[in-house]
Amino acid sequence: MKKNKVAKLNEKVLFEFGQAEKVQQSQIFDIQAEAQEIKDGLDTLEKMQADIYAEGKDLISELEELLTIVESQELSNDTKKSIDEYFDDYLESVQNLTSSTTYDIRRTKEVVTNNNWEDYFDRVSQYTKEIGVDDNEDPFLSLLGEQEYRKLEEEVDTEFAKQTSIVNKTDLKFLAIAIALEVAKGLLFPVVAEKMGYGDSFNPDNRLDHNDKSIEKAHKEANDAYRDKKLEKNSTGKWMELLYQTVPYDITAGTGNIPEINLHGGAHRLYTLGHDPILGWVFGTANILTDVITISPGAVVQSDNKWAELVKLAGIRSYKVQRKPKMMILPERVSTFKMFKDSYDIAREHPMNLPAAVFTEGQHLKSDINTKMGLPVPILETFSPDFASKLYTNHYDALCFARDMKIVGKSAIVSIVMDMLISLVHGLYYNPQKDGTRDLYEVRTRKILLIANTIGTSSNLIFSYCTQNAKSLDIGGLLVTLSHLFLDTRFLLNVKKEFVESRIYEKIEKEIKELDKIEAELLKYGEKHRDLYK
Repeated sequence: MKKNKVAKLNEKVLFEFGQAEKVQQSQIFDIQAEAQEIKDGLDTLEKMQADIYAEGKDLISELEELLTIVESQELSNDTKKSIDEYFDDYLESVQNLTSSTTYDIRRTKEVVTNNNWEDYFDRVSQYTKEIGVDDNEDPFLSLLGEQEYRKLEEEVDTEFAKQTSIVNKTDLKFLAIAIALEVAKGLLFPVVAEKMGYGDSFNPDNRLDHNDKSIEKAHKEANDAYRDKKLEKNSTGKWMELLYQTVPYDITAGTGNIPEINLHGGAHRLYTLGHDPILGWVFGTANILTDVITISPGAVVQSDNKWAELVKLAGIRSYKVQRKPKMMILPERVSTFKMFKDSYDIAREHPMNLPAAVFTEGQHLKSDINTKMGLPVPILETFSPDFASKLYTNHYDALCFARDMKIVGKSAIVSIVMDMLISLVHGLYYNPQKDGTRDLYEVRTRKILLIANTIGTSSNLIFSYCTQNAKSLDIGGLLVTLSHLFLDTRFLLNVKKEFVESRIYEKIEKEIKELDKIEAELLKYGEKHRDLYK
């Protein structure tokens, strides 16, 4: 269904609305002044006409007397001259009066009444500068007035709240159903998750030794197959050495010469980034190319040695690995920048060097992941070494983490599907005549989902806290609820913003139409009385 478009007003448009109102106000003031001057001119004309009429009556009386004298006797030349001068003076006075009146009326016609917006804009801007008024004030406040704007804002907020409130029976039914589903899911999650082994550690007895013959055989066969596949086109180069030599991050000898470092023997996989299931693809590949080992902060020995503590705070560290005459880690530090630069240079020496290093990294991770020591939880060691060490010691590794992430993902998918069904069914009850725009109706739908998810997640958190069982926590449902809090809240704010802007736009448009109406009436009045002062 097509959505109704709502006016979106940016700052420039809002400012132009404010300026338009100021222009209209300037027009109205000019027209009102013009109308007043026209009225004053008409009053003056009426008064002058009355005076002329009075003077005319007196003149007629005098003329009648003169006419009587003329008829009764012959006038002397002096008498004729005085009569002629009297008429000349009278005609001159009437002419002067008419000229003055015409000037007054023409002066009023100098007021500009057409819609020359650019001219008015310049006049208003110049005027505001002359009188020291801030021309960049809020156009809404200029247009509606501060009190009227606040009143309008309250009215719009009230109207929005009324149209998006969950108060009718249909919405309340959907809300009750959604809450029941979310709460039931949160309470059933621990039961289902327990059957799927959620949060459980692995049993080392069910894993292979790190040097198991089957692992070594599978590793060698994979290397041979890769070599044979690439050998025809790339018969020489360092890349074949990279396939078969021991990876540098598997070496622990030589750490005794570096007192602040301890790779903890068999637990070295936790502290070498080459064994990280995610970071290993970057650091492990670079280590293989350059014969360097990169360790995490957790490998720093806890002691009173201030230097050791500084080393730990410094983050990851890399050391050079020696292969002959004895394989061992050297105290020689290698900067991370130099390691990656050397990796880039070696990769450019032969087109197969980098692919072979990546293949070797992948095969090494594959051979280690199903052993008794497994691989550590990805990335955790770099920012929480103690927690990562605790998990690894309790046999919770990358495979356990991958299994739990699948369970979390499935839980999140179930929550999303439930929300989609509720949203779709609720959308079928939309009635344009009763519910307003589609966006306003969707606000109510999202409110239902937000409330239901929040209550469902809260019940699950309370259950987990009361049972003191972290495995009961529905992380998937929690993530979906958090997404609702962020995405739905943002949607609600955007819809409300558009709703408010639309109502204010309508108010502004109404005000401008009223100003145009007043202007039209004044112009009509001027046109009606134009013949009186032409």
